[in-house]
Amino acid sequence: KPLGRKKLKDIRPEHIQRIYNNLNRKGYSRNTIELVSVVLSGMYKQALKNKVIIENPVPLATLPKISEHKEPRVMTVEEQRIFLECAKDSYLNDLFILALATGMRSGELRGLQWQDVDFKDKTIHIKNTLVYVNKDYLLDTPKTPTSRRDIPLIDNAVAVLKRQKLKQSENRMLLGDKWKNKEGLENLVFTTMTGYPINRDMLKQELNRVVAEIQKEHKEFKHITPHTFRHTFATRCIENGMPPQVLKTILGHSKLSMTMDLYSHVLPNTKATEIQKIANLF
Repeated sequence: KPLGRKKLKDIRPEHIQRIYNNLNRKGYSRNTIELVSVVLSGMYKQALKNKVIIENPVPLATLPKISEHKEPRVMTVEEQRIFLECAKDSYLNDLFILALATGMRSGELRGLQWQDVDFKDKTIHIKNTLVYVNKDYLLDTPKTPTSRRDIPLIDNAVAVLKRQKLKQSENRMLLGDKWKNKEGLENLVFTTMTGYPINRDMLKQELNRVVAEIQKEHKEFKHITPHTFRHTFATRCIENGMPPQVLKTILGHSKLSMTMDLYSHVLPNTKATEIQKIANLF
């Protein structure tokens, strides 16, 4: 807890600066750090208006410069095959497959409810994201209007969801009273083995476990995060000719430029082939 139990009036610019620097060091994006700054600034502006404090420390801190652009970690087709093979015994195997088949964000996957899965039309309706606030789980609305969207499902993803539904029903019956739903979140598609919501740390921990198993035989296999699934999905779509505007709507990006950024690491690998398409013009 960066601010600990300090009172608002005791927070100085260096405390805010420390938050920014820590987030930057941990690899958070510029957008995330700016969002933290906006939240803090709004809170202190209101406190200043209410005369709880005499100065707003937020503008006196400096947002760190993100000078080095990190290429997103994307699994190759072979790495994706290796990962899925090794993850078969994971209790989150179906979540991993759906992530690679839809490009859904971590919170969207963990907050997905059965009523948002349309098996008839083979569509997922993204309406919520699971968040953990004040030691409690709750469903929040997606961060942007474009994040609320419908994602069409390939047949393999439909089969995975049907398997997950059957597996969940069997676990519920088998555990009986030991199946512990979180009140208000009884219909989550993906839960722990006992029915409770999955937080980000649980997902990362299981992902790290699978990768550690992979690295026993494939030492060159690099670390991946939940966001790797999203980048990998987008890359497979790009490689197979999906138009940027279509991919934008599936990913729920608010701007086309965000989608085009994903193209930057794929296009260099295909430009030599693509340029041959104009060869007959000369």
